Amino acid sequence: MKNVKPVARSPRLGTLFAISALAFTCADLLPTGALAQEGVMTRSSIKGDPVAVCGHLAYVANSYSNTVSVIDISENRLVANYPIGVAPVNPTFNRDWTKLYISNVLDGTLSIVDTKTAKVAATVPAGGPHPSGLRFLPDGKQLVISYIGDKVTDAGSLGVMNLETGKLVKKIPVEAQSERFDITPDGKRAYVANIEGQTVSVVDLEKGVVITTIPSPEKFPFNVLVSPKGLRAFVAAVMGDTIIEIDTTTNTVVRTIKTAAGPNGMTFTPDGDNILITSVYAGRLQSYNLSGKVVSDGSFVGLLPGFIRLAPDGLKGIFVRPYGRQVSIFDGTTLQVIQNIETGIGPSTVAICGNP
Repeated sequence: MKNVKPVARSPRLGTLFAISALAFTCADLLPTGALAQEGVMTRSSIKGDPVAVCGHLAYVANSYSNTVSVIDISENRLVANYPIGVAPVNPTFNRDWTKLYISNVLDGTLSIVDTKTAKVAATVPAGGPHPSGLRFLPDGKQLVISYIGDKVTDAGSLGVMNLETGKLVKKIPVEAQSERFDITPDGKRAYVANIEGQTVSVVDLEKGVVITTIPSPEKFPFNVLVSPKGLRAFVAAVMGDTIIEIDTTTNTVVRTIKTAAGPNGMTFTPDGDNILITSVYAGRLQSYNLSGKVVSDGSFVGLLPGFIRLAPDGLKGIFVRPYGRQVSIFDGTTLQVIQNIETGIGPSTVAICGNP
């Protein structure tokens, strides 16, 4: 691979190993409770109980061994390891939790897992080379996909795929190394972290155009998290120690939050009042309280923690260690590691049933 970066290990596999971002919100700029108490399940817009559909399973994409690890987080055990496409990343549940989609960066495909069997049911073309980030639109019939260029300096794009036909209905150019993004709950906008471009692209998904481009104050803006009601977007710069908070109404940066070194993974707690953050270089798992606007010291969890997800009840979570072959299950209250579980090589990203 060319032009290797210290966190994003290769031009096309930065997604695999650069680290998810922290999220936090500025409650004092909004009516009381506008951001707090939104919660993971609200953000998912899912009817019924997702655990009844897909259990207590977490799916880990192992980008360097081309495998997926299935982990039962209720029993803290590995259920299965099985082969998938080349350089899998970003497992993402569909809107009714019956399927899990995974991007295979280096073979240009999407793997589709049947969550009832926890097995790959199909592999389909991704609509373009080097697919990475995935997000379903609210109707569940369309999938937004980010595509990375052949080199880190190449412009990326977002595609909107009609799942019935498997064809792209839109393709929207953004800036260089656009691996991760998130969308507003109404499906109208996407916020895209352009790692090499050092920017955030704000995309109107209905019109298929970039509305504005926001410069990142620190290097390698990598992970993006949109608040459950879509009022804020948070972007973590993995080569720095801050997260920026974007007001999605004005698309301006309203706050810069100080974290430990290398903010990476982000996920909301079920009450919607806290965001858990991994800091890759500090080896810490922290919490940002939205009401108090305070980042906790958290806990030291070992070297290089990355992408993170929390179970719907908030009692347990899981984060990857993308430079090794291990994930860690942690206590959602104390933020202490409960157990480390061996996976394939390069566990880059993870999804939990109930938290896509």
